Amino acid sequence: MDEFETLSVLVNLYWDLQKTRVAAKNRARTIDDPDLHLLIGEVEKLENTIKKDTENAVKEHPFYNYWLKNIHGIGAVLSAQLIHLIRGKVHTLECQKKRETYFSKKQLGEKRASQFTCNCPIKEIERFPTVSSLWKYAGMHVVKGKAPKRKRGERINWNPKLRSLCFNLSESFVIQTKGPYREWYDEFKKQELQNHPDLRKRHIEMRVRRKVAKLFLAHMFNKWYELKGLKAPEPYAFRMLGHEGYIPPPE
Repeated sequence: MDEFETLSVLVNLYWDLQKTRVAAKNRARTIDDPDLHLLIGEVEKLENTIKKDTENAVKEHPFYNYWLKNIHGIGAVLSAQLIHLIRGKVHTLECQKKRETYFSKKQLGEKRASQFTCNCPIKEIERFPTVSSLWKYAGMHVVKGKAPKRKRGERINWNPKLRSLCFNLSESFVIQTKGPYREWYDEFKKQELQNHPDLRKRHIEMRVRRKVAKLFLAHMFNKWYELKGLKAPEPYAFRMLGHEGYIPPPE
């Protein structure tokens, strides 16, 4: 177990309890049973305990202290979830082949072990060689001009939880009355309204939030690389296409 494995366990526990609490409240909404509601209250207390433990755990992480804690709109819990979703194993070619064989057995109807395990190292932001690869992992890339969608029977190469978290982050930025990402949101929205007056308001809103989320990921990529003493590669649009308008990350 690496030094931040506990953080990942706490985040997953928090998600599980949150999901259980919401589902239980929905089912018990029309049931007049004091014992049932008391039990749901105990689940909520446990959820709050895990939340506090998660907040304490993420405060030990270097990147939280280096940059995340200073960003308006991102609290300790969102930071913990973000760090957990960025961390992951970097599989060797041999391991990738074994994984493909393992997961293909389900489609073929063959029996397989209950869980795939390997000894590949756990990495953080450095497992993404470019910001574009991070955007793709977060589901912020484009497929045939549109945002990617999950389809039944097809394996995806991006992380739905990270994409959902990115939109939660953009939502958090929007409700702020101050902070750089709120200012960029206002500026991006102004540009979208001017450039695409034919689009529906909801469509424009989603485009703007996507832009804010991608900008945040780009900033996070640069600052996390900086913390680790690595040089972040310049984005493709600036390096190869000659685009201008680089926005530096807030300090």
